Amino acid sequence: MDKPVITLSDLILWVHDLEDIPVVHAETGIRNVLLTTPRTLLEFLLVEKGSFRLHVGDQFADLSPGGIVWINAHFGNRAQIAGSGAIYSCFSLDVGNQPAFQDFCRGPVAAHSDLQQRDRS
Repeated sequence: MDKPVITLSDLILWVHDLEDIPVVHAETGIRNVLLTTPRTLLEFLLVEKGSFRLHVGDQFADLSPGGIVWINAHFGNRAQIAGSGAIYSCFSLDVGNQPAFQDFCRGPVAAHSDLQQRDRS
């Protein structure tokens, strides 16, 4: 599949065509760490409880319970979780050098309605 993946439907079709799905991480009930070093990953986060601010490159998203965000880890992702009472789930796919994800290395990607540019002052 050479078509760029830009929607969830595209992702489902991409995964459907794979022989081996490149899952590198899948965990629920995470309470204390949200830190992904820069890697060629596509990640999905689901906030189970509490809220937190997720930083994706130079952008951020304020997430609350039930919030889902689709992000690339090409620029690293981080959030302060420890001691906040927040709980989240994470699912990561290694998209490596897949042509369908070439645009992901150009800048931070976060599909979430509350995504904002971080104040650089």
